[in-house]
Amino acid sequence: MKEKDRKILEESKELFEYLADSELRKTWFQNDKVNSNYYYNNQWNNDKARQGLIDIGCEPITVNRIKPIIDRYLSILVKSGKRVGFLPTTKSQYHFNLSNYVKNWAFNIQTQNNHTFFANLKCISALSSGIGWSHFYYENNRFCYEWVNSREMFFDPDDLSPRLENQNMIARSYFVNIVRLKNLFPKYSSMFEDLVKNSKTDRYTNIEDYSEMPNDIWVNGKSIRIVELYTKKSDTYFEAVCDIKSNNENERQIDQTYQDFDETIFTTFNEELLNQKATGKVEKKTGTKIYKTIFCENTLIYHGPISEQVPNQVFFPYVPMVYARNMTGEFIGISNYMIELQDLWNVEISKLFHY
Repeated sequence: MKEKDRKILEESKELFEYLADSELRKTWFQNDKVNSNYYYNNQWNNDKARQGLIDIGCEPITVNRIKPIIDRYLSILVKSGKRVGFLPTTKSQYHFNLSNYVKNWAFNIQTQNNHTFFANLKCISALSSGIGWSHFYYENNRFCYEWVNSREMFFDPDDLSPRLENQNMIARSYFVNIVRLKNLFPKYSSMFEDLVKNSKTDRYTNIEDYSEMPNDIWVNGKSIRIVELYTKKSDTYFEAVCDIKSNNENERQIDQTYQDFDETIFTTFNEELLNQKATGKVEKKTGTKIYKTIFCENTLIYHGPISEQVPNQVFFPYVPMVYARNMTGEFIGISNYMIELQDLWNVEISKLFHY
């Protein structure tokens, strides 16, 4: 491995350890396990109350009040939600045509990726435990949208904003089947095969939740852990007025709508694109660019800027949905407000049927 790549790998590992060791995430992780259990009907976590019922010969009964409430909120979101749409904010015919094109493009992406189903899973995670995640990316000449298990995600603990709008880095640590990995990164096929071959076991580790596996375990059966790390770094970008085609002859001219704006309209990292599209004054500025790093154990698989981005982009390809946060930054879901009432309800219902 080259010295430059080795340095990138070491820095990436340090950043991932920083995210993984966050007390804020550890607290959320423990709360998420409890909240998920209550949603999926595994609610007798209060051992003292449960044992008290057993001592008097009473069978603990669960009447789930949390799941119907969360599902009701979810149905309201689904019913009130609209398919994505775009409309122009100017009277420019060019903008009108462009908005229609983008709208149809977005409709196709939603349809191809079963957007409603995956969006519902994201909403359930947010409603239950305070945060849900989705992944929007470009792969094999198509745009993809998918739900992501929140326990695979590592958010920026320094961002205490209500909706995680100020994250400077995030990571995802998850297991991928070796066949898919070899297709995605054929250059490292032999390395992946050696990892699985040299693993102590080719059976899945005996653990209830794979997300609880220590981060130093890199093989789980025929799957291998990879870490995706996204960071924002300072970089130079260009800012100028965009050149618009706004008449039938497709002559290049600046739309008159822009004359009322004091600020420039077009920003890009691509100087070649700038030369094609920009007119008037061009300014060089410093902003943030998103970099993606993928590594597996002691191997750096990929490092570089993501292609689908604009200067100072707020969100990473992994996008969070936050229900609520308290003053210390902890994520709050609906379940957090109802667990004590649910415990009391289960105890009283169990006593009612017993007597």
